[in-house]
Amino acid sequence: MPFWKKKPRHLLTGSRGESLAVWYLRMKGYRIIRRNFSCQVGEIDIIAAKGDLLIFVEVRTRTSGGLEHPLATVDPIKVARTVRAAMCYLKFHPMPLSFCRFDIVAIEAGRRVPVRGILHAMGAFDTTSGEYEEGRKRDALRKRRSFPRKKGGPGR
Repeated sequence: MPFWKKKPRHLLTGSRGESLAVWYLRMKGYRIIRRNFSCQVGEIDIIAAKGDLLIFVEVRTRTSGGLEHPLATVDPIKVARTVRAAMCYLKFHPMPLSFCRFDIVAIEAGRRVPVRGILHAMGAFDTTSGEYEEGRKRDALRKRRSFPRKKGGPGR
């Protein structure tokens, strides 16, 4: 991005939260494999490893004054997209004899204080839960309802 264009505030908050989550996970003994993996079906903020365990981490950062906790912002659609992105990652980066886990790192940041709290929810969701199936169905419905844009329309 050119230097004269500033990132929107929510993107800055998110990238700071991800950097803080990487630091936090490293302090807990995790090895960071990749940040910001994305494919057609979704994205994963952090992919880490600890022993023979492969961990896919979703980072949620909220500034103070928000009405809901960062953990509460992970809905079933996000769960489904994260699980599908993890499957995509494993398809192209096979790991021998490794187990997978999905974690959420929730960060509450203040306006004046950089961090008010960090919560690491290990095993936050899995592929066998009803939440995953519900998210898959809702995501499919959302995609069906969207209409393709016409090329060469007014103002283009």
